[in-house]
Amino acid sequence: MRSAATRPPAASWRRAPAPTSRPAALSGRARGGARLAAAFHAAMVSGDTATLARLPAEDAVLHSDGGGKRAAALNPIRGADKIIRFFAAIARKEAALVASETRPATINGLAGFVIREPDGSLDTVAFEARDGRITAIYLTRNPDKLRYVRF
Repeated sequence: MRSAATRPPAASWRRAPAPTSRPAALSGRARGGARLAAAFHAAMVSGDTATLARLPAEDAVLHSDGGGKRAAALNPIRGADKIIRFFAAIARKEAALVASETRPATINGLAGFVIREPDGSLDTVAFEARDGRITAIYLTRNPDKLRYVRF
């Protein structure tokens, strides 16, 4: 064990790493998810439920967060079939949402996309993947958590 005199101060441990001009490399989770995120988005926009149904793993989970300010599922949605039904219902009820503008993004280290809805509000969707299938979807609609997101 080092003595207090030779140990670096605690503040140096908490110091943020120096910014770099190089973009961070995508993690393995994000690399696998980028292809799936693009396929998921294309299937949603085109209404291709057959393709949409092949993307999530059977034990996939959808987490959504509206922060009590925007519509979102109150509890996690578990299972590929229920997740597909959830997104199919959104596509049916909110045709404008499906036609919203999107751009690919890395969200908390995961591949996904940012959505700009017709009213200008933003959402993010991030995908966690394993073995070529989506294992988790993180849908964030809470404006408090998205205030630093730009389209």
